[in-house]
Amino acid sequence: MKSIFSLLFIFSFTCICFSSSAQYWQKFYKGNTPLNCSDAIENYDKGFYIIGASYTAPSTLYKTDINGNILWQRSIGKQGDTTDIGAICATQDGGILILGNRYRSNWASNLYLLKINACGEKEWSRIYTANVNSGGICGVKQYKNGDYVFYCDYGGTVKDYMGVVYCSNAKGSLKWQYYSPIDNNDMYIDSLSNVILTGHAYFRKIDDTSHYDFVYALAKLDTSGKQDFFTQYNINKKIYGYAFSTMPSKERGYLTIGSRSVGGLEYVSSLLKCDSNGNPQWETILTDSATASEESPHSLSKINDSTFFISATTNLETSNVYQLKFIKITDKGEVLKQVPYQTSTYSLNDYRTHRTSDGKFLISGTALNLATGTTSMFVLKVNSDLGIDSFYPGHYVYDSLCSSSVAKTGNILIDSPDTIYITVPKRTGIAAQPENQPVFSLFPNPAKDHILLSASGLGQQRINGTVYDALGNKITEFHALPDPSGQMTQTIDLTKLSKGMYFISIGQGTNQYLQKFVVE
Repeated sequence: MKSIFSLLFIFSFTCICFSSSAQYWQKFYKGNTPLNCSDAIENYDKGFYIIGASYTAPSTLYKTDINGNILWQRSIGKQGDTTDIGAICATQDGGILILGNRYRSNWASNLYLLKINACGEKEWSRIYTANVNSGGICGVKQYKNGDYVFYCDYGGTVKDYMGVVYCSNAKGSLKWQYYSPIDNNDMYIDSLSNVILTGHAYFRKIDDTSHYDFVYALAKLDTSGKQDFFTQYNINKKIYGYAFSTMPSKERGYLTIGSRSVGGLEYVSSLLKCDSNGNPQWETILTDSATASEESPHSLSKINDSTFFISATTNLETSNVYQLKFIKITDKGEVLKQVPYQTSTYSLNDYRTHRTSDGKFLISGTALNLATGTTSMFVLKVNSDLGIDSFYPGHYVYDSLCSSSVAKTGNILIDSPDTIYITVPKRTGIAAQPENQPVFSLFPNPAKDHILLSASGLGQQRINGTVYDALGNKITEFHALPDPSGQMTQTIDLTKLSKGMYFISIGQGTNQYLQKFVVE
C-alpha cells in the first residue's frame, strides 16, 4: 500500500566488535519518511515498543518481538496531521501510555496523552490546551497507584521557558500540576513515589567568556506535587550547560550527569553529587581533557548500588559527525571503563536509555546516514560490562493479552472530546530580567532551504547565535551586529539539515533567548 503511513523497513545487521569475541545487537528502522527515535522501552513479553517522530507528518509506534522484528505499527494521527511522540511508558495492565505534541496549522502545539492496549488499540486520549505552546522535550511514568505523572516545557523565549509537571488519574484527568524554572530533561520516581526532576535553569552570566546562561538544576516533589527542594548547581561559578539525568546514591543523596562548559565551545561529561536536600557536595569530570570537544551524557542508569552506566554522544569534530560513548562509573565518580562506539556509515545520537529485565541497557536514538543525508531510528542493546549484546536465541514464549490477531498496520486518531484547558502562569523565581525584551520572528516556519531570523529592540550589542538540533547538538553558529535602530535580520542556511525540529539560541550581552523552528 502506497501511503505516507506505510513504511518500507530495512533491517541492517552489521558486525562491529570491540574485541575479537564481542558481538553487538543493532537494528535500523527506516523508510520514505525521515524518523527521529525519541524512546524505546521493553514490553511485558520481552519485546519492545519504539516510537518514531517525523515532525512533518504523523508519528509512528512500532511493536517488535524479542529480536527487534516488527510485529505491528500504528500511525499516530490522520493524514495531514503533524504530531510528535516525546515519550512512552509501559502501563500496569500490559498496555502503553504515549505523551507527545500535536501541532495545529499555525504551528502552535498542544500536549496530548494517548492510552493504547497491548493489541495496539486506542483506549482513550486527552488533549491539554494551554495559553502557551508546549515544548518538544517530555517524559511520562506511572505511579504504583495507577496514576500518571508527566512533564513538558512551555514558552518560546528563555525568559518565559518553564518546566511543568502534571499528575493525572488513570484516565488522564489532572489531579495537580507543578511549575518551576527547570527546563526538564529527565524524571525519576523514587521508592517513596517522590518525583526527581533533572534539567537546566536560566541563570544570568557571571562573565562574558561563559558560553551559556543555563546551569544544572534539580527539583524534588512529593506525591501531592509539593516542592521539597529546588537547586541550581553553580559550583565555583563554573557550571554552565545542561543536566540530563539523576539517580539516587546509596549514600543518601543524588548523582546527576550533565554536559558542562570548560571554556569556549568545549563541553565535557560531568558527574555531580548532592545530599538529600539537593545541596552540591562534589563534582568530577568524566571526559579526558586532552580529547574534550562536545560531549553530552544523555542517560544515567543503575547497574547495582555502587555502579552506574552512562550513555553519551560525542562530536568527532568532522562535519558534525557524532559517535556514542559508554561509561561505567562508581558512585564515587571513579571511571571504571569507557568504550567508544561508532560506525563508518552513520552519525549517531542517543536519546534515551532504559534498563531491561535482564539487567542490560536498551539505547535508542537517531542515525544520520553520512552518504545520503537521511535519518532513521536505531536501537542498541548493551550489557553492564559495556559490550554490545548478542541476539536473543529464538523467540520468547508468552501468553498474549490479545484475544484475536493484531492488525499489522493502522491509524490511531487523537480526537478526544474531553480537551483539558490549562493556564500556565508567568515564570517566577529566576534572575531578574530587563523589562524591555527584544521581539524575534522566524520566517518561513516550517522552512526548507533557509529561514530568516528578524529581531527588533536589540540595542547595539553584538548578537551570538547558535543552532541546535532536538537533542541539543550544536549545528552551526552565526554573529551579527544590530543596526542603529536596534534591528537585525539574519538568513540561516538549512540545506544541509535533515527534516526535524531545531532551536536557535540567541545571546546578547548577559541575555539569552530561544526560538524554535522546523525543517520540512
